[in-house]
Parts: sequence; structure tokens; C-alpha cells
Amino acid sequence: MSLTPIRGAHQANTAGQNPGIAVSWHAFILPWLLLAASWGLLGIAFLTGHNAWLDHDYLIRASHWPWLLALLVFLLGWQVMLLAMMIPALFSQLLLLPHNDRRPYWPTQALFMAGYAASWTLFAGAAFVGDTLLHGLVNQWWWLYLHPQWIATLLFSVAGIFQWSPVKRLCLMHTRDNNQESTTTSWRQGYRYGLWCVGSNWALMLLMVGIGMRNLLMMAGLALLMWLEREFSVGNRLRFLTGGACMLCALLTLLAPTL
Repeated sequence: MSLTPIRGAHQANTAGQNPGIAVSWHAFILPWLLLAASWGLLGIAFLTGHNAWLDHDYLIRASHWPWLLALLVFLLGWQVMLLAMMIPALFSQLLLLPHNDRRPYWPTQALFMAGYAASWTLFAGAAFVGDTLLHGLVNQWWWLYLHPQWIATLLFSVAGIFQWSPVKRLCLMHTRDNNQESTTTSWRQGYRYGLWCVGSNWALMLLMVGIGMRNLLMMAGLALLMWLEREFSVGNRLRFLTGGACMLCALLTLLAPTL
């Protein structure tokens, strides 16, 4: 497999067709600052043992906080994690946003990322609600309480099947589209782009929410995977390999849950 960028030629054509799009070093400032700050905060949280605040299991079962407060804390931590994991794959979008030379880059980029975060926050809220209901089901269903590996098996299976699906291919194709419409606001562009990203990556992110929120290496690995899928031609084949790996993990989780 060769890591061939799939955006370079299209970016050049887009920049040439739209004089309002120009890549300057100023456009790198906000993304790099947010990327460094978010990974720094995550690193500090894991080193000091405060990463439990990112964990839905802790917030729902062990924190003894009111449910709404637990949700708000989870969503706040989600924003930090989202910046750390998604900004690498957002760079090409942020650098090619329509820009007026008389204004700084960061307001346009900030609005785009706010819209992008809004779409993912809806997903995170739904995942938290779903996990709350799942905990209630486990508490009421003794068999599931004794066999929690079936939950992980289901998550791996859903992620694997979705990685192979035409819906994944369609959404992934749209996440590679750099055509920015100057007639819409940056927030709306970010929100719409975020919906395509949710459509492409919801299954992998749900898997991370289910089993990997306390694992910094899994976050970094998933961020790398989503970047490779989106930025390089190998992504089309990589999704099939990822799907196969998820299905293998589903089988191993079911047959050897103690591993």
C-alpha cells in the first residue's frame, strides 16, 4: 500500500479557481495551538489520574453526580478529546476556508470548528443517553450482567460491518470534498461537514466510547486511522482492513473474554 495524498491536486485547483482561498502561515496558528493544547490537557489528565472524567462508566455509576451534571462534564471532556483527535483530519478544510485578506483567519476557523463540534456533540449526547439506558438494562438483566463480553462483541461487530458498508464509503467520499461554499456561513459549513464525518466515523467512535475512553493510545491510534482514511488513497482499502480487525476482535471477545 502506498500513502498517496488524494487532496493535493484538488486543493491546488480549488485555490486557483477561488482567489478568496489562500493558504498562509497565519492559517496554521489556531489549528496547531488547539491541537497542542488539547493533547496537552489529555496528557495531564491521564498522568494525574483525572482521565476518569472522560469515562462515561465512572460518570454514570461511580461519580454519584446528578445525571445532568454527569452529562455536562462528559460533553466538556468530549470537546477536548474531539479537538485532539479530529484536528489533524480537519487541517485541509481549515486551510482552504474562504478568507478575506483584511480579516484574521481565526474567527472563520473558529466558527467552522464550532459547527463541526456541534454535530459531534449531538452524537456524544446520544451515546451518553444510550449508555445510561444500557446500564439500566444490565442492572435489570442478570444474564447480561454476568456476560458483559456480549456488549463488547456487539460493538466490535457493528463497527466492523459498518466499515465495509456502502454508507461508510459514501460518507468518507464526502469528507474528502474541499469545495467550500462562500454563500454559507462558516458555522453552517462546519456543521454540515461534521455530519458527514459523524456518518463516516460514528461506529469507530462508538467503539471508543464503549471500551477506550480511558486508553490514550487507543485515542491516538483512532485519530491516526481517521486521518489516513480521509487524507490518503490507501483509506479505501484501510477501511476494509479495519473492518476485518474489528470482526476478529468481536470473535476473540466472545470466545476468550479474559484476554
